[in-house]
Amino acid sequence: MHRRLTKGLFATKAVVAGAVWLTVQASAAPVIIIPPGERGIGIAVGSAGGTIDLVSFSVPTAQVGTGVPIAGDKTIYLEVGAELPNNTPVLVTADTVLPLAAGVNTIPFSEITLLGSFGTATVGGSCTSSQPGLGNFGPITLGGGAGQIIYAFPVNAFNGQRDSACSVLSFTYANTQNVAAGTYSGRVRFTVTAP
Repeated sequence: MHRRLTKGLFATKAVVAGAVWLTVQASAAPVIIIPPGERGIGIAVGSAGGTIDLVSFSVPTAQVGTGVPIAGDKTIYLEVGAELPNNTPVLVTADTVLPLAAGVNTIPFSEITLLGSFGTATVGGSCTSSQPGLGNFGPITLGGGAGQIIYAFPVNAFNGQRDSACSVLSFTYANTQNVAAGTYSGRVRFTVTAP
């Protein structure tokens, strides 16, 4: 049986009125509960309770489209938990089917990169290098459509215990396009899957 759980959402909003605003939205409770002895997978992104967290990118008027990268103002915590047989492959994917849009104007998600690292997120929690898995990865350019793999790892559970992996996600807007003024919004859905 193929297991799939989608919980994390990431949306982007950009305002270009002399400046560009991109906003990342992430939602999912950062607690993964898999009852002892049961097989399962889970994903937590950002704040608890289904809160939608926002990461914004602001591009000054004089820099719009210059290729000067703009870092997001927040980082987001990501955790994946699995209680599955050892060496079961687990994939974390991001779906970016539609571009960021402001009316008829668009910005492709290929303008957004994702980087995973250890540390303390400004939203959702902390991930230390003593914790297993994920941690440092990327940068990965989003925009791969449905099912873009951002990380893959084999479950390495000990004595039937749950295996978990975490990362602190940071986002960067490439700023390579001279886009029209407006507020641009889009969505990325994070999913964890295992066979």
